[in-house]
This record gives sequence, structure tokens and C-alpha cells, in this order.
Amino acid sequence: MEDWQKACIINNLDKLIEITRCDINVVAKLTSKGILSEADSTKLQSIRNQIDRTHELYKIMMTRINGYEILIEVLEKSKQTGAAKILREGMAPPGWKKSDTFADRNDSTKANQIMSSLSSSNSSFYSQESETNLDDRLLQLVETVETENNENNSPKLKINEESLQAVLQTSEGRQLSIIAVVGPPSSGKSFLLNSIKSALEAKEGGKSFSSSTSNFLNGFKCNTVTDSKSCTTTGIWVWSRAFLPLENDTAVILLDTQGLTNTEASSAIFGLSFLSSSILIYNIEASAFEISRFSPLSTYFKYGFGCLEKDEELSEEEPPFQTLAFLFRDWSDVGTYPYGREGGKSFLNEKLATLRGRLKIETKEGLKCFQQVTPYLIPEMDGFPGSFQDINQEFLTHLEKFIETLLDDENLLPKKIFGVKLNPTDFTNFLKQYVNTYNDLLHSKKKRVQEDLILEVTCTTFHSNILNRCLEKYNEIYKKRRQKLTLPNADDIQNIHESAMRQANFAFKREKKLADYEDSCKEQLHMEMSSLLEKKLKEKNTNRAQYVQACFENAVANFKEKISKETNLNSEVSSELMENSIVEFLSNFSRDDDENTLELAGSLEKELEEILENFQEKTKPFPFKRSKSEEKRVQQKKDVDLEAAKQCMEDLHLQLVQQYEKEMHDVITSTIPTPTPSSLLAYHEHCLANIIKTFCQVSEENPFAEETQTELENSIHQVYTTIEGELGSASIQQPKELAEAFVL
Repeated sequence: MEDWQKACIINNLDKLIEITRCDINVVAKLTSKGILSEADSTKLQSIRNQIDRTHELYKIMMTRINGYEILIEVLEKSKQTGAAKILREGMAPPGWKKSDTFADRNDSTKANQIMSSLSSSNSSFYSQESETNLDDRLLQLVETVETENNENNSPKLKINEESLQAVLQTSEGRQLSIIAVVGPPSSGKSFLLNSIKSALEAKEGGKSFSSSTSNFLNGFKCNTVTDSKSCTTTGIWVWSRAFLPLENDTAVILLDTQGLTNTEASSAIFGLSFLSSSILIYNIEASAFEISRFSPLSTYFKYGFGCLEKDEELSEEEPPFQTLAFLFRDWSDVGTYPYGREGGKSFLNEKLATLRGRLKIETKEGLKCFQQVTPYLIPEMDGFPGSFQDINQEFLTHLEKFIETLLDDENLLPKKIFGVKLNPTDFTNFLKQYVNTYNDLLHSKKKRVQEDLILEVTCTTFHSNILNRCLEKYNEIYKKRRQKLTLPNADDIQNIHESAMRQANFAFKREKKLADYEDSCKEQLHMEMSSLLEKKLKEKNTNRAQYVQACFENAVANFKEKISKETNLNSEVSSELMENSIVEFLSNFSRDDDENTLELAGSLEKELEEILENFQEKTKPFPFKRSKSEEKRVQQKKDVDLEAAKQCMEDLHLQLVQQYEKEMHDVITSTIPTPTPSSLLAYHEHCLANIIKTFCQVSEENPFAEETQTELENSIHQVYTTIEGELGSASIQQPKELAEAFVL
């Protein structure tokens, strides 16, 4: 790729990433044209986040020859004309005029100047390590995914569970206060959220918020004046961590949503934002606000009425929803209504007065479903070139006041459903169920969500969360009491179950329930606990078998370790040594006696210890006793003639061969009556080593020692061959595996 082309991408990178859709079709087309390799394709498809995937695509494309022109061609064929237009003709980087042709821009001097000016600010783009703090960034929470083979060709909503859990884990056990901003496309929602984010960061440090220190472009993606026609945000985005104000016990989560349009997907995104948030901000130009057309809220007003009917405890003092804030933008008629909250109330009341009949009653009653309704008039920003110094200062003043009111400790309300504060697990379950509901609606013939359906999903999920919390209590108590018993029997399990069940029932009693759902939820809880008891009783025999198996494995491992350290016998011999004792041990072992089972490990280890001790006693090197005449010859060995020395070796030779025969006979008749060929050879080598050790001790300095040792080894090998032949392979049995012995 030419330098000027790289410069064009770098200078417009943020915008290109926002409006380019790096989907499987784009990757496939670029791969088929030879611009992307199979490795590139695999890498891109493995990146789940759309922004990261698009960023990586442009990064790869900047290294490809002819990649620029082919990328434009693929984007145009994929109907991504906005990105293609930027690359082909629009938004020229500094130093080029829009009238420049591609050939003009390929001037090497001009390109080098521009690349030099961009190198310092964009060097991280070429770096493998990003300077972005991955713990403090923007994450997509819900995205719209194009699907095939559905009746309406409607998109599907998809939760990014990794993003969701990453954010919730930063809440540090606090109550969740969730702020969502909704409104038309390019109405300044992301700009507002960046200001709120700056204010929350100040609250975390115990400081006051000032718009003069706020970076309006840092965080959520904002449009500027030059690109205000385009939609920056799609789906729902969330800041990657919760904000933890010093003087408040809530964890604040910020949600940015795509602009409201007349599409079904947009309606679903609005519904998710409404149902998920404790503070919903409706951000709109004052001149464009007509409450009679404000249909998105009407369904959820009716949903609020349903909540009031289901829950007798809800009322005007404890309404079903928390905060609804209206930020009316670009207000100029200060002669009629002043900027601020009071002016906002008057403006909203004027709009309400235009309603008639049932719509007027439903809207007024619907607003009573909120604990707080905060309308606010704010002046025009006078453009947004990207720096707060050029923004209308009166706008900034009222922006500060609006945010200060919104984030006041008394107004920063936690998310509640039926008056119950949600923990992260509850919030996750609600969000998943709502997404499933909207997906079912998007793929059905129904045009809009029904309030009774949302109400039913909310009620069902509310009690499902109660059930989960009670079962968590049951499992917690059961696990705690179970740990005190090594091998509980059926009575023990029953007693533990009853104790855990009592605690779960107490927890259920303390939970707030809806009258229509309480009995069925309680019945479900008892069914679940009975099922758990049945499962644990079935696991008893499995646990016991695992315990017994572990005892055998530990005992056998210890035995083999000791025998390998203290003898030169192999593992097969050690298995043969254990076999008869283990079979006898198991024949006397009662499988139904739990006390006997608990003593199993110690009993078996003791049995194997005795086997090892007996074997060591039988096979230890024997002391060689000399006769008095032999002792005399040894003492006077320097004067003994060669004949006497030779006779001494012959006597020793004969005695040691006899000792070998006796030792092997004892092994065959008592220790292992039917040894295998390999174990017989192992015992032969063990006895031979003892014989040679004794010989060397006695024959010290005898001139015939070396010759006699060779003859002794030959004689012993002849004896071993005879023994091996007499036993024969037909009478030799292979050792059983320990597991098979246990089964028998």
C-alpha cells in the first residue's frame, strides 16, 4: 500500500472503524482476491468484538500491495458506501485538497510529509501492544446480528456475556445503579455519557465535576459537526467497569444505545434499555419532542400499571420504576421557559396539556410509575468541533447542573424490580430473559411488544431468582455440614438434607413474593431440594467406591515406593507380594460396614507393612560363620600356603551355593508359591546379589577370590536354570490387577 493511502486510513481511522462492518462476507471476498491469507482470515474470525476485528482488518490491509483499491471495491460491493467514499474521495487528510486525484495524492514528497506528521500520534497503531487500558474502555453489551431463515428477515439481539460479566465483577458487591441514555440518532447521547463518566470519575475521587476538565471525546463514540448525519452507536454499549462513588453505596454502570428509529430492532433496544436501567435519560431536541408521538414509553407505562396490580406493596411512595429524566436540547425560547429543571417541568406540562382523553390519563398515570421524573431544558451547544473551549459556556453551565442533580447521592437510585434491589446475578438473568423475549418477537408476526408478555417474563424471572437464591442457601449449608463427615451414610445424608432444607425454607420465607406466584415457587423449591436429596443418595455408593479406591491406591503407592527404596525388586514382584494379602483382606472386608470402611486405609497399609518386613527378614544378607580353623587361617593368612587358600574358597563356594538353594526354596514355597518368570528372575538376582556381597566380605585378600567368584556365579546360574525348568510356565499365574481384586 502506498504511503498516502496509509496516511488516509490513519487520519480517518476512528471514523472508518465506526462505519466499517468487518463481517464474514468481507473477509471471504478479500481472501478470494488474495489480499488476505487463510491465516489472516482465521485470525479475524476469531476476534469476537466488532471494533477490534475492524481495527485488525485495517492494520492488515496497510501491509498489502494493491490492498487499498481492492478494499474499496469490496466495501462498495458489500454496500458499505460510507467507508468506501472516505477512502475514495472524501475527508482528505491534512495537506491534501478534496480536489486532489489519486495520482496527485501519490506525490511522494507530500506523502512523506504527512506520514512524518502522523507517525508520532499514530505509532501505537503499528505496535503489537496498545496503549489503551483494557480495564477502562468501551465494550459492546448487546449487538444486533443479521440472521437468515426467519420469517421476517429480522435481526437477532445477542448479549456479549464476556463483557457483561467483566463489568459486573467490578461492582464489588454494591447495589447496581444503571444509567442508560436513549433518543434519536446523533442527538448527543454519547457526548452526554462522556460528561457523566467524567463526573463519576470525579465522585470516585471525592471531587466536584467541572465541564472545563471534561474530555467529551474520551470514552463513548461521539459524532462531531462534520459527521452528525451518521449513526455512531449500534446496539447497546457499556463502559468496561462500574463507577464506585466515595459517598454512595451504589456501583454505577453506564449504557449507550443506538438511536431510536422506526425499526423493530430499535424498539427492542429501547425496551431493553428501559427494563435494564434504574435511571433512563431521554435525550432529544426540544423542538422535536411531541409527547403524543412518544409511543415507545406507552407500552412500558402499561407494563408499570401491571406491576402495580401484581404487587400490592407498590404505590406512589414505592413505584415500580426509579428515574426518568428528560434532557430537552437546544432550547432557545428562554422568554417562555427558562433553562433548567423548573423550565423543563413547565415545558413538559405544556406538552402534557396538549393530550386528550385516554392518552392524557394513561400518560399522566404512567409518569407516576417512576420514583422521580426530571425534565431539564438546556441551551444549544453551538456546534462541536471537539474542544470544550468552543462550546457555548451557558450550555456547559447547565450541563453541569443537570449532571450534578442526576448524580446527587439521593437521586442515584439502585435498580429495583418489585421493590427488590438487584444483585449482579439477578440482573444477568433478567437481561437474558428480556433478550430472549425480544428475539422471539422479532422473529414472529407480532409488530410490537405486548405489556402483558413483558410482565409475565418479569414475574417469572423474579421468582426464578428467588428459587436460585434459596437453592444456593441449601447447597451452602449442605456443603458446610457434609465437609465434617468423611463418609456419610444414608441417615447422615438425610439429616444434612433436612438441616439445609430448613435454612432454604427460612430464606424463602424472608423473600418478597407475588401472591399469584408464591405457591408454585414454593412447590418448585421443594421439588428441586427433593431431587437434590435423591441425587446425593445415589452418589453415596459412588463416593464410597471412590474412597475405597483412593485407599487402595495410596496404600499400594506407599508400598511400592518403600520396596523400590529398600530392595532391588521391580513393580511386578511387588504386585505379586501384595496379591494374596489383598485378596485375603478383601474377602474379610464388609462392604456395608461404614466404620470398617473408614478404617480401610490404615488396615491395608498395616497389612502391607507386615509383608514387607517379613520379606526383608527372609532375604537379608546372612552372616557367614567361620570355623575355628578357618578363623586361624584368616588370622595367619599371610603364612597360609596356596593349597589351604584354595581349599578355603572351595568350602566357601559350596556353602554359598547351598545358601542360595535354601533362599530360593523359601521364596517359592512360602512368599510367592506360583511366581511368574520375571518375578522368579527378580528374586534370583536379589539372592545372587546377597550371596556375592557375603562372598566379597569373607574372601578378602584371598589369592583365589576372583577365580572362585566366577565359578560361584556360574554354579548359581546353573541352579537357577534347574529351578526355572522344574517350575515350568504352565503352573505360573499372572497377577491380578488391584481393581479386579476389589471387584471380586
